[in-house]
Formats: sequence, C-alpha cells, structure tokens
Amino acid sequence: MRQIYLVVFIGIFAVSIFAEDLSKVKRTNNYPIVLVHGFTGWGPDELLGYKYWGGTALDIEKYLNKKNYRVETATVGPISSNHDRACELFYQIKGGTVDYGADHCKAYNHDRKGRNFKALYSEWSEENPVHLVGHSMGGQTSRLLVELLAKDYFGIGTNEKWVKSVTTISTPHNGTTLATMIDSFSGGLAEEIISMFLALAGTDWYIYDFKLDQWGLKPKKDETLSDFLQRVDDTVGSTKDISMHDLLPKGAKELNGRVRDFADVYYFSYATEETYVLLSTFGYEWAEPGMTPIMWAFAYYMGHYKGDHVVEHKEWWKNDGIVNTTSMKGPSTSKIVNYDGTPQKGVWNYVKLIDSKDHVKVVGHYQDPIIGAEWLKELYVEIADRLYKLP
Repeated sequence: MRQIYLVVFIGIFAVSIFAEDLSKVKRTNNYPIVLVHGFTGWGPDELLGYKYWGGTALDIEKYLNKKNYRVETATVGPISSNHDRACELFYQIKGGTVDYGADHCKAYNHDRKGRNFKALYSEWSEENPVHLVGHSMGGQTSRLLVELLAKDYFGIGTNEKWVKSVTTISTPHNGTTLATMIDSFSGGLAEEIISMFLALAGTDWYIYDFKLDQWGLKPKKDETLSDFLQRVDDTVGSTKDISMHDLLPKGAKELNGRVRDFADVYYFSYATEETYVLLSTFGYEWAEPGMTPIMWAFAYYMGHYKGDHVVEHKEWWKNDGIVNTTSMKGPSTSKIVNYDGTPQKGVWNYVKLIDSKDHVKVVGHYQDPIIGAEWLKELYVEIADRLYKLP
C-alpha cells in the first residue's frame, strides 16, 4: 500500500513539474508589464496603501508577481494632460528628472522640469522593451508615450520598439461625452471621482497627491478639496494642456491625429459596460442596479446624450458610467479587428466586451472582495499570459 501511495505521489509531483515546465515553455518573453492608471488615479504607496489597481478586491500587481510575471505600477499626474503624463511615465520607467520639453513648456507656460524618479526598469531599451497596460486615460497616455519614443523626444536614442505591446482597458480612445458636461474641475467630475476613491480608502483628501508641480499647484493647509480644485481651475481652466481637454471627444480627436499606430507594436483593447435599454422604442441607456451608485447620474447623462460633440448619438449611449463603450475599442483613426486568438501587429486587436462591469469595478473597486476577486484574477492573468506569449 505504501508503494502505491509513493507511486501516486511521484506521479502527481512529476505531472506538476511537467505542467510548470510547459507553462514556462509557452512564455516567449519576460518583459515587464507596466500598469498605467487613469484620470484621478494614484500610485501604490498613496492613499494609505489603498490600491488603484485592485481596490477592495485584489492587489493586482502583487498577485501577478506571485504568478511569476514581472509587474510594475507607474504613478503619473492624476489630472494632468496626456503629454505631461507620458513624460512622467517615461522617467518613471527609465529613471531621472522629468523633462516635459522646452517647446511644450513654452507653449503652455509651465515649468519644464518635474520630479525625480528612481527607475522601475533601468535596463529599458529596444532590446529590453515593456508591455504597457493602461486603464481609462492610462491607455491614451500609453499610446502617446509610444509616439514620443518613436520621435526620440527624450533625446537618448529611443524608438517605438521600446514598447512591445499596449493594452487598454475602458479607455476613451475617442473621448467621453461625460467630459462635455464638466465646465470646470471645481464641483465637477474630478471632485466626484476623487471623493469616491477617498471614501473607499477611508482617508482624507489632503494625502491625495495631485502632482501638479509643473503648474506650481500644491494644497494649502486646511484647504478643502473644492477650494483646491477651484485654484486648479483658475490656473489651468483655459489651457488645453490638462486632462479634461484630452478626455473630450474633440480633444481625443486631436490626440488621435498626432499619435500613430506602429507596425512593430501589438495593440489590444477591452471594453466595459453596465447599462441597459429600458424602452427599446427610444433606445436610451440606464445604469444597471449593480453599478457604483455615484455613477448612476453619469450613466444617465451619457445614455441620453444628444449634444453636438458626437454624430451617431445612439452608438455612444452604451457606457460604463464614465466612458462610452464604443470609444473603448480603439482610436477612430486606427484599424480595429476582432481578436481571434492570433495577435496582429500594428492594428487594434479588440479582445472583448466585459459585461456588467463599470469603470471602477474593472480595476477592483466597489465590489465584494471575495466575489470580485475571482473574475479579476482571471482577467489580469489572461492579459499577462497573452503578453508573455507574444513572439
């Protein structure tokens, strides 16, 4: 009997070793995955450790690292423009003092130099590229970084091959109609979303870092969130060099006009939604009951939008509470294909629609940590596994 147990044990052990080896064989690269947060996001060491990537459900970076993927989390300006965020992302990965560019800073009248960063991946190069995974605005920022690398914007001999792939999750590639209802930061979208995350984290706003050093904007003692955002609006309310412009359909169109897709880069996109049609006669979209409550009004606005910022209104009504679902598939200026399991370079591989998951649930917020964790684990392992199998 002991011999039988021994044989069974050895067999199980051998199968596990063999399976592990097969897993390793399937991986054709081990380039770092860099997570890039969206509008109003933050880094892993902020908000008393409450994670942007995982929230109440899962520490996504930690979980994937335990699965033997190398994952790093970037921290860029939460309400800064995609240009400023892309520059910060470059120096986050490579290391050094942020340089936003002389011409850019002259045009928009803010400081040229920013914060100094220790490299997340100092060996970053054409031979040692990265995978960029961006949520929401983080997808726009990632795309723009590839464009800047292709132009050698930072003057160290970069090109687009420094990035192996770009994966976007719930990204407003063509803008979001929600941004059209925001005339200023004060009392608007920024305050609502930041307040929601602060409430989930159980902390006060003063430890939230807006990273607007280039504009000389830092919170004052005893200043309220509304008062600070009013100062932000007074300083940058009329500039195009800020997030809200890039999130508008017209701002995203401008961005798409100067950001190319490159033949040597893989592009993947995921879309989300959590609205439904109440009356088919009209086709308007309403928030599903399970949507994060603070976004119900946003979902209603987008689900009934008839403004002049977009043409085909009905196509834009489906949304996830923050971004129109149709905008998430890829830039309107790009070729978009339905992903069939074989990744194509230089085009947008639209992977799938994630049903009944709003804009913040897809990164782990506002859901039961036990119920929410399993599908999140599957989603991010799916993403990481695909990236590590790219030739």
